[in-house]
Amino acid sequence: MSKQNLILFLLFSPLLFANESTSIINNYYIGGALDYQRIYNHSPKLVDTSSTQDNLGGLTLILGYKNLFDNYFKSQNFSLDIEGRITKSFWEESFAESTGYSIFAKPQYNVYKNKNINIYGLLGLGQLTIEGHNGDVPAHKNMIGKNIYDDISFQWGLGINADISKNLSLFIDYTSLIKDGDIDSTLYGYDSKVYQELSADAINIGMTYKFNLENLYNR
Repeated sequence: MSKQNLILFLLFSPLLFANESTSIINNYYIGGALDYQRIYNHSPKLVDTSSTQDNLGGLTLILGYKNLFDNYFKSQNFSLDIEGRITKSFWEESFAESTGYSIFAKPQYNVYKNKNINIYGLLGLGQLTIEGHNGDVPAHKNMIGKNIYDDISFQWGLGINADISKNLSLFIDYTSLIKDGDIDSTLYGYDSKVYQELSADAINIGMTYKFNLENLYNR
């Protein structure tokens, strides 16, 4: 599947699951997040400056659809959403810059109803492109501007969110973007070793906004 087709699927797949008894628009939400992303070949540290780990900062855009199949999930504590994410690194790039497109099933469980605090999982597929970058400590000269990794793979995550108003929610989550993906590339320029595996994950902190057009429909 090409990147363009995957993006279209991310944006419009919620329409496939829309329940006729609810407003489609009211179930959509949008959001954004700041990301701390690690790209590494070895077992990572939270922050590492070794020759096989790059620590990136970036932004994520989110489009989601809440309460899929709500006729089937009657539990007041459980819901199932679908969520698409587009992620791009922008700062702290050394040997790598990354761009990602993901789609997740997002089961949620309400743990504190009075404050509407939920824990959730993310299970899905995503395409991640990692390109050699000419940063402060750049990629090997023959990989700058070229793809170190570019593939679609299984992705997963865990997180927690809390409503701060009827429409706004804060969240923090962890996402595993690649685990031991196949590569055949150098990493940092001063390290001539050719590596065969690469992994990537991220910590994301952000906010979502849920649309609510009930007042318009009731007029």
